[in-house]
Amino acid sequence: MSTQRRSSCFGSPQQEQLLKSAEAFKSTFEKANLQLLRNVTDFHSWRLDPESDDTQELDGVRDPVIVAADVAAKMPKLKLKFQYLEQNAKNRYVKSIVSDIDDAPIVTAEDNKQLLASNGQRKERLKVAKLRLAEMQKDIGVLAPRVESGTRFAHFLRNDADRYV
Repeated sequence: MSTQRRSSCFGSPQQEQLLKSAEAFKSTFEKANLQLLRNVTDFHSWRLDPESDDTQELDGVRDPVIVAADVAAKMPKLKLKFQYLEQNAKNRYVKSIVSDIDDAPIVTAEDNKQLLASNGQRKERLKVAKLRLAEMQKDIGVLAPRVESGTRFAHFLRNDADRYV
């Protein structure tokens, strides 16, 4: 009976071996320098427009499947909005042609210059946003394999540690 007690008490050879294995695992894990938390933070810290504070909008939308579903849900509304704007423009155009010349809105060269200037600014912002998007996609392409390899290594180490527990 005393031999059974000795094998189950603290400090038994089995537990000493498990303790040494756990310490070896800990030192291997610390030497690996995975930087998993930093990589995940870097991956999630991108912003399309650094000046805007749109964190509330992006907090729950990280999964591409969720983003695709969200975009698919918004598409009918966007199409309807476009149809409305197109029909409204057609109606205004027809009214300007059919209506009395005194009631028609007069479009001047100054109006055209203002529209051209505002469209130029919008095009510049769009180009900048596209460049940022391309850079962000490149960063994701670089960070995603790092996160994946770090995750695989962590799973491997966790499974290795489960053998000793």
